[in-house]
Amino acid sequence: MALNKEKKYISKGYEAGAVDYITKPVDPDLLILKVKAFLKLHQQQNELKDIRDLLSKEIEIRKEAQENLELKVRERTRELSSKNEELELRNHELQQFSWVVSHDLKEPVRKIEIFTKIIKEKFLVADEKADDYINRTISSAGRMSKLITDLLEYSRLSAKVKPEKTDLNNVVFEVLSDLDYLIEEKKATVKAQHLPVIPGVPSQLRQVFQNLIGNALKFSKDDVAPVIEIGCEIITERKFDGATSPKANSAASP
Repeated sequence: MALNKEKKYISKGYEAGAVDYITKPVDPDLLILKVKAFLKLHQQQNELKDIRDLLSKEIEIRKEAQENLELKVRERTRELSSKNEELELRNHELQQFSWVVSHDLKEPVRKIEIFTKIIKEKFLVADEKADDYINRTISSAGRMSKLITDLLEYSRLSAKVKPEKTDLNNVVFEVLSDLDYLIEEKKATVKAQHLPVIPGVPSQLRQVFQNLIGNALKFSKDDVAPVIEIGCEIITERKFDGATSPKANSAASP
């Protein structure tokens, strides 16, 4: 409570730590308003303190979460780096293994091809049937050599295998030539439509037809001559149950 309204006394009061003052005679209404104002100010200060404490806790929680996340990221990065190094090592080992295996396989195939040609030229000149079998053997040996080369290329994971224009008619012809002994043994009939030229990897497409036709022959009934039909269709969309395009007939005809 201020005893004097002069500025020097009011200044001394503020310097001493007062936040406000009232003068005599005391006005009750003014005193009540001042008390209410200070109570509200005190309440707001407490609320601000609570908010400040909550913000500090939130900052600590987020900081801890960020540190944990960074730690997990570092651990995951180290793990992926280790896995990548292991993968590179295995890839290198695979390439080395494929090269050795391919080299070891190609050499006996090459000898089969050479010796078969020698037998053909020296001993089977007049035997038409034997000559046909020899030609098939030489052709199969050549394709085997090509398959081994393709295997070596495919096993090199660092090298990208690029699709190329592949005539499926040639692919099917080669597969049927390799399986001709089984076709004869099963007395099978193979009906192949004219197939399109598509982008693809020849060795992989050949493997597809080799598996399909080979399984059809292998798992046929012993007392029933299998009939294998090979054809194609153009569909309107890339789905298993996609509708056939009107262009399908023209694409499949010879």
